[in-house]
Amino acid sequence: MRATSFLFSSLVLLFLSRAPCAAQERERDTENAVARLLAGIERPAHVSRAVEGLLRLGPAGLQPLFERLCASEGDEAPLAPLQLAALHGAIARLPREECFGLLERETRASDDRRREAALEVLGRLGGRGELKLALDLGTPLDREAPPDFALSAALERALLGLCEREEGTPRALASFFPRVPQFAQTTVAAVVARTGGESAPSLLGTMLGSAGVEADAILLLELSESGPAWGASEDALLLERVRGLLGHPDARLRVLACLAVEKLRDHEAAPDLVVLLEDRDPNLRRRAHAALVSLTGLHLPPDPEGWLTWLAEGLAWWDERAEPCRIALVSGEAAEAAASVRELARQRLFVHHAASILALAVQREEPDIVKSACRALGTMRENAAQQALLSVANHPDPAIAKEAQAALRRLERARTPDHLPRASLPRLNRSLP
Repeated sequence: MRATSFLFSSLVLLFLSRAPCAAQERERDTENAVARLLAGIERPAHVSRAVEGLLRLGPAGLQPLFERLCASEGDEAPLAPLQLAALHGAIARLPREECFGLLERETRASDDRRREAALEVLGRLGGRGELKLALDLGTPLDREAPPDFALSAALERALLGLCEREEGTPRALASFFPRVPQFAQTTVAAVVARTGGESAPSLLGTMLGSAGVEADAILLLELSESGPAWGASEDALLLERVRGLLGHPDARLRVLACLAVEKLRDHEAAPDLVVLLEDRDPNLRRRAHAALVSLTGLHLPPDPEGWLTWLAEGLAWWDERAEPCRIALVSGEAAEAAASVRELARQRLFVHHAASILALAVQREEPDIVKSACRALGTMRENAAQQALLSVANHPDPAIAKEAQAALRRLERARTPDHLPRASLPRLNRSLP
């Protein structure tokens, strides 16, 4: 009996000792197969053949494929571009659940190269549901230690891939902003700005005030460095939030807010900017003056007295003359309407409102008034001015159409990068020479 028991125990031990050996042997065979298939790629035509060969390894090949990617991230075994394409192509066609499970395990890795490889895979496969996974992979185990440049760049590429793949992902990404480390906040803000389209300024605005002064500085800097796709913002809440930071105790935020209100074309900020001309910080005074010049088109010296006088006169005009001018353009006599056009053309406080009122003049029946309004609108780099001019650019009266088209060309030449997108101009039936 004892002999039988001993023999059974020996067989069990022998089986258990051989099982790891068999698993290791299968793993080595898979790794060798991966290496052989990659080595056979010499031309682009070989990539698809290699992908099919890698797929025949089945789910068991996922880990070896990923390990090969990790090795390629360093200097040990760099892969040629065609080999990398084959690896990523094969991984993309394996079961997504198993891929994401593997990447989830890599969030516990301390090696940045493994995290970079995981982010490269995730950026090609993931969607909105993998945003948290991407942010976890882009954050080192020591959350207080900033990652190296390569890991930050890999996180940005992954987030760009996720946001560009699925509509609504930039908005979802913005919701993570208050909860991620500061270095990741910089990346999140940059990705939202690049992928949010026309909603990008508003999305950045929703993050203001959510995570402290440093986070607000990141967001204001992104708003002030916006790309050419952004125009004058019509998001009143965004403008109010940015404008409110012109009075922040932190001088750095006040400077960045000056840059942002200038970029967003917030004419309502003009009174606050005039007040900042009296600040003790010379850099803040320079930025406030530059923003005023940009928003008003006036080139008054940075002396606060001159700007205060201008502001008082402008506010008085809006209190006393804005409504009578609007009424005159809608239903007044020709002489009253012509006088109102001249008044509005001179107005440089709240130019966006002046352009909106002046746009009423292009609907008048008198050709001279319409042409005069077109000339005035051609000096106002505002969306309302552009839309009004486009509405009469193909007017039946050739003289009016010519004046409107000339005004549109002036706006196009004078526009800042964030203003009057060229895509609007093809709406004309005739091209503008």
